[in-house]
Amino acid sequence: MSFHNLKTFFSNDIDSSKENEGFNHWLIETCTNPEILSAAREQRLIEWGKK
Repeated sequence: MSFHNLKTFFSNDIDSSKENEGFNHWLIETCTNPEILSAAREQRLIEWGKK
């Protein structure tokens, strides 16, 4: 689990797992997709909070 939102983590909201799944997918794609150029990868990571 790479999604760390303590308010969501400690809530009883079962839909919070969807946020984690979405972020994990985005993070894996950003870090491992060889089609994403280095500059674009860096920009995606810089702007991760807007995700």
